[in-house]
Amino acid sequence: MNTNRSFTLIFTKILYTATFVFLALFIVFSAQAGQLSAASSPAVLTPDPLVEEMMVQVQSSTLYNYVSGLSGAQSVLIGGSPFTLTTRHTDAAIYVEKATQYTYEHFQSLGLTVSYHTWLYKGNLRRNVVADQPGTNPNCLYLLTAHLDSTSQTPASLAPGADDNASGVAGVLTAADILHQYQFTCALRYVLFTGEEQGLLGSKAYAQDVANRGDPILGVLNLDMIAYNSPGSAATIEMDVRTGSTGNPDRVLSTMVSNVISAYEINLIPGVYGWDAPDSDHYSFWQVGYPAVYVGEDWEDHTPYIHTTNDTINTLNMPYFTEYAKAVVGTLAHLGQVTSPSWDHYVYLPMLVR
Repeated sequence: MNTNRSFTLIFTKILYTATFVFLALFIVFSAQAGQLSAASSPAVLTPDPLVEEMMVQVQSSTLYNYVSGLSGAQSVLIGGSPFTLTTRHTDAAIYVEKATQYTYEHFQSLGLTVSYHTWLYKGNLRRNVVADQPGTNPNCLYLLTAHLDSTSQTPASLAPGADDNASGVAGVLTAADILHQYQFTCALRYVLFTGEEQGLLGSKAYAQDVANRGDPILGVLNLDMIAYNSPGSAATIEMDVRTGSTGNPDRVLSTMVSNVISAYEINLIPGVYGWDAPDSDHYSFWQVGYPAVYVGEDWEDHTPYIHTTNDTINTLNMPYFTEYAKAVVGTLAHLGQVTSPSWDHYVYLPMLVR
């Protein structure tokens, strides 16, 4: 036996053992101290019966109705009166205000704590919608976000924005419908932004404000265009993270999405890309140091009707959209660490699935 090699092996074993003990102690003491860290995503995720129960509640008809109302295909009740959202453009003040009121009232009907976050636009106030669901750990918070505004060639009068981005908003509303019935370790927050089409204005103001007050955000999932998939193409989804090390916190989030898709056999193909461009609201959170991931349809197969009056509900792929919503619900459930149903579960579930 080569003694130099033998000595090296012995030294290496001692070093590895010491390193392992140090890391184990560090993890224990860190947990006891309540230090923040993004939830790790295991290589193999074990399906949770509670999460399976949640996914069953994702209904294509619910998603369709939300997009139909948001895109003006049918009227919605706002303040108790019917209103048709023919546009949600940020410059169309009456319409975008009605859209924020509609989603505010919906979150409020779920018993969530809802507020408007205001920001300044061309000398006037515009508003984002924020709905909070408490968790048992005050130092643990995940955000599910989407932009509520739309645009087209005629933004003041007609901008249905069914895929961009009524689909993302419908994903957030559906997730809130389901997740609010359960208790979580981490708090969940649902946020809908205006001003995205003008340069991420609403999310930029919001991200800066939450960073200034030190909100303990461990991750942001931003839904933008999640319902178009051309006939016959692969059911691919795109997740954009910052370029850099594979261990960056954005990739922890995207890995959780991928693991959920695999564990629950969701009919989607996840794709993760390093992409630093400011092309949706997740970027605003990157700018203030929070982990975030863009979650959308495959950009190589995105809707050809983007930013036109033809971005209507009849162009959406509802089976693809429904699978996407299941992945979103499952991801938030695992990130937030679901513990048990709440009382709302027994009251709300029969209404949701009937």
